[in-house]
Amino acid sequence: MDYSCNVTNIIVEPPSPESSPDSDGCTPELEKAGLLNKTKIAEGGRKLRKSWSPSWVVLVGNSLVFFKDPKSQTPSSWKPGNSRPESSVDLRGAQLQWTNDLSSKKNVFKLRTVTGNEFLLQSETDSLIKEWFNTIQNVIVRLDRENPLDNVLLYSLRRAGSVEMLEHSGDEEDRRTSRLTHPSILSSIQPTYIFTRPPWQIFSHLHYRPALPLFILATLPSHLFSSLVTECPALTSSSFSSSSSSSSPRSSSSTFSSPSSTVPRSSSNLENTERKRVKTRLKKLIMRRPPLQALQEKGLIKDQVFGCCLEMLCNREKSTVPRFVRLCTEAVESRGLETDGIYRVSGNLAVIQKLRYLVNHEEKLNLGDGEWEDIHVITGALKLFFRELPEPLVPYGFFTDIVETAKMSDYMDKVDRLKCLVLNMPPPNHDTLLFMCRHLKRVLEHSDSNRMTTQNIGIVFGPTLMRPERDNGNMAVNMVYQNQAVELILSEFDHIFGTRGPS
Repeated sequence: MDYSCNVTNIIVEPPSPESSPDSDGCTPELEKAGLLNKTKIAEGGRKLRKSWSPSWVVLVGNSLVFFKDPKSQTPSSWKPGNSRPESSVDLRGAQLQWTNDLSSKKNVFKLRTVTGNEFLLQSETDSLIKEWFNTIQNVIVRLDRENPLDNVLLYSLRRAGSVEMLEHSGDEEDRRTSRLTHPSILSSIQPTYIFTRPPWQIFSHLHYRPALPLFILATLPSHLFSSLVTECPALTSSSFSSSSSSSSPRSSSSTFSSPSSTVPRSSSNLENTERKRVKTRLKKLIMRRPPLQALQEKGLIKDQVFGCCLEMLCNREKSTVPRFVRLCTEAVESRGLETDGIYRVSGNLAVIQKLRYLVNHEEKLNLGDGEWEDIHVITGALKLFFRELPEPLVPYGFFTDIVETAKMSDYMDKVDRLKCLVLNMPPPNHDTLLFMCRHLKRVLEHSDSNRMTTQNIGIVFGPTLMRPERDNGNMAVNMVYQNQAVELILSEFDHIFGTRGPS
């Protein structure tokens, strides 16, 4: 039996080119365009680091389009062909909500697509961002009303291509259905095919009930699966019954009766029984998936070094100072203490990113190799490591107190207060700060050749080692005191730290 009919029977061909609205040369109607701040925080469900940038945003048809260079664009003059878009978002099935906890900026809302991509959009003007929110929300509601669930189903089909996952999940009965995931079958599921109405409506006029393959059921969202079971139990239950039937041609064809044969409707009791069986089997399939914590404990999934919480990284390495910090400082002290502008001069960004990749993937790393000959690459990677910590080396809860301490007029009171704050930091933060300050003291000992004075180091490491949790508009003022705090710690190193901590 050709199993590809399991898929193709539930696919509705898209309109032909002759009937397509784009064939007239018509362009979608422009609904709104303007300048917003944008950042992408997730892609396919995987979290990304925030990176805000201004973007020219265009709402046209059912898409939200982002352009990189907004300078030459105005709402009245915008045309699709004027410039090349950076990216676009399909709003069908998207979700929109205001958020305060994902960014320190005001007037921020989150847009989440059915493919798991998430964006934050922001504007300083209250009325402008509210107008954008309402306009996008209206488009989402309209699209949901005109064609509900289409793209949710389409996304579920797109996710159903993991042959390896399905071949290694479930019992022997389930594995028989893995032949449905053969590439020749999956190739028939293309993004150009769209369900124009829910599948139980597509098959309502037929005398037979084609089964949805198990690999599609396993990837459907819970609310969509419930709808399928409620509206058309035969559509789902036969997927399970077919897996336990004989592999003979006769029994294989029993799942799909010929259109001329009439199957009587099941009684309500039989439907309830089938419904419960489907839910039980699917729940069993989902429950077999090991939790994330178990995978992390077995070492199958590990957090990366860059962007990892300092405490988690130190616990993983069984130390209070990250291994990468030790490697970088050792390399600098062995061959870079007399380099002019050490820590102030930037290294090659491409090489820094390569070093970051190797560290994150636990590749064997020897910073003495000729590949890392430029010491500014190593110092740049070390500064990048501290900047990418989810919480800075000086925890958020200490920032305000340290800034207020730096403002104090009495020098000794200032030093004593700073010592008290540093000693109260969590062990990984305290020991790593001590380790870095001891290293920077060694850099200062060669200031005649490297021209890195206490003030220069304060300027470089003030914003690198500490930052506020929320930007309250005093960034320039705070930065002055951040720099002064680092200078004070280096100047009074022995008094603040004593002999305590790692060497």
